[in-house]
Amino acid sequence: MSDDLQNYSQLINKIRIPNFSNEGFKSNISYTRPGVSEDIDWNWQLENLRPINLFIGPNNSGKSRLLRLIFTSNLNSIDSDTFSVWDAIDSLLDDQLDHLLKSNLVNNGFSSRLASKIRQDIYTNHTSETNYSHIHHLAESLANQNSTHVNAPLRTKYSKEFVAALFHTLENPLFDFLCQYSDRSFRKTYIPLLRGLRTLSDTDVYLNRTRSDYFNVTNMMSKANTGANPDDEISIFTGHSLYRDLTRALLGNHQLRQSVRDYETFLSQQFFENEEIALVPRLSSDSDPETNSDNNVVYMKIGDKAERPIYDLGDGLQTVIMLTVQAFLNEEPTMFFIEEPEQNVHAGLQRAIIEAFRLRPQHMYFMTTHSNHFIDMAQEFDDVSLQRVHQEVNDGKEVTVVESSEANMSILQSLGVRASSVLTANCSIWVEGVTDKLYLRTYLAKFIQELELTDKPRADKLKRYQENLHYIFTEYQGSNITHWAFNDDDDVDAGSTQTPAKKLSQNILLIADGDIRTSGNRVKKLEKALESNFYLLDWKEIENYIPKEIIVKTAEKRWETFNSDKNDYQIIFPNILANANFEQKDSGIGKILELYMKIKKDAEGKGTAKRKFYEADNGSIKDKVRFCETAIDIMTTDIDWELTDKLNDMCEKICSHIETHNK
Repeated sequence: MSDDLQNYSQLINKIRIPNFSNEGFKSNISYTRPGVSEDIDWNWQLENLRPINLFIGPNNSGKSRLLRLIFTSNLNSIDSDTFSVWDAIDSLLDDQLDHLLKSNLVNNGFSSRLASKIRQDIYTNHTSETNYSHIHHLAESLANQNSTHVNAPLRTKYSKEFVAALFHTLENPLFDFLCQYSDRSFRKTYIPLLRGLRTLSDTDVYLNRTRSDYFNVTNMMSKANTGANPDDEISIFTGHSLYRDLTRALLGNHQLRQSVRDYETFLSQQFFENEEIALVPRLSSDSDPETNSDNNVVYMKIGDKAERPIYDLGDGLQTVIMLTVQAFLNEEPTMFFIEEPEQNVHAGLQRAIIEAFRLRPQHMYFMTTHSNHFIDMAQEFDDVSLQRVHQEVNDGKEVTVVESSEANMSILQSLGVRASSVLTANCSIWVEGVTDKLYLRTYLAKFIQELELTDKPRADKLKRYQENLHYIFTEYQGSNITHWAFNDDDDVDAGSTQTPAKKLSQNILLIADGDIRTSGNRVKKLEKALESNFYLLDWKEIENYIPKEIIVKTAEKRWETFNSDKNDYQIIFPNILANANFEQKDSGIGKILELYMKIKKDAEGKGTAKRKFYEADNGSIKDKVRFCETAIDIMTTDIDWELTDKLNDMCEKICSHIETHNK
């Protein structure tokens, strides 16, 4: 068995959580098995788990509550895709096993079909759950029951021989290893949002507050499952105990001291260009008289520089240290439950957190997050999983639904869609491409700016909504829209090759270019599926909505960048401003601009095919992204301009959608 497979963290893919439904949670996992008693619960509350597991979803969806429920629950019942419970049971119908039983045991009073009987007994046994050790114990029990009529001298011998024969296909050491799993196989540590390396007092006030709010002694402490934690204590790390924890490790055995050394090496390689790093929990006699530093402050030495208190580091690096240090100081397998690790941490450092966790494969990590960077790493790394959490109303009651996003990840990958663009935020605005998103961001900012003059309270509210948290733009890449089904999940045919969009993002506003009117019955289907949440542009595409003066100014700036070929042509931009109409259903702005391009009478290339400077093959604008970037630069720096009535209507639609789903 490989080193990785000696860690339960690499094997566990499903977990059953007691009191899951009683606490207001629901899983969309449902397994059925022919002949299985309804009294046996073969379902799991969490599936497709990996060593690193991210819980994602809108605000107030129940992510943190779920995290704490797992933290305090008995996690004795697991399953592994590497060698599943079903594999163990199905092996009991092995033809070779029947033959072995018949030839060796039947003459001593055993039924030749005893393997089938045991399998059926497991199916129909009245038990609330079945796991690896349960199968083994039940088989032993049934073997002993069926040997009662065998004479005493043979009974012990052949019951043991029977069990050995019964599990001859399970001699894989993995099965033995999984049978040994229990809720004591992991320690457990919770890292709350109230945390930091700046100690506020001698007492850990963050710890006391967290215990008071979430783990009240009378309500929680007495019934919480603490796994293999010493003295059955609930372990909560807020950063306050770092000094004590480092001191214990450095004064401990060689393995503990080496764990500190390994962590210093990690910090050196990730953040300090391989300079030597030392973490120093100073004794009180070493306190700095100039700063009156207390003896509960850890110092860091970087290369040849003087030691500095750890709170002198940047906030982001302090947070990374606080979140990752326990993974190195704890050699025993530990489940870490972490609230929003992205807080105070920019994108590059967020990757370092995942890299640190991957260096400690004996642990499992469960984290709530809104970070698109963490979420997109689930597409990059096989050991990171996403669990989507959202709320539904069942029988008038709000229920928190938990479902794995693994099935959707490969689909998103094949469509070239980032996971974060559909799996996060409280609502989504689906647009054709990147330029649509860039224009709409600019228009929304202008809309709020103009709104301040007429409705400042609403403008202030809209300013508080953050992209990627309260709303998100999703690019469906033009014709790829046919890969998505926008009707309700229940209405998607089982054999359909389309991905149900609402399974990934419930609150969708889809904005489509006007030119899709020529694409068969696509408009009718979208109107039926999305109703008022489908916004069809009147004009050909988003570029036709750019205010005329911005189009002309942008075209003029782009003209300045063209090569010497333009010397044979002339274009009079004031004429465009005076006469052009860009608000058209069938013509893109590139085609319209090209109408004002004239070849000079004395042009060297006269008589050759006319070059197109602005028009793409489909009549749209050439170099869409560059044109867009230039236009946005003009709108944000160069001139005063106003939204057109059409743009005001579009922005109103988007803002109302965001407001509706962020109440």
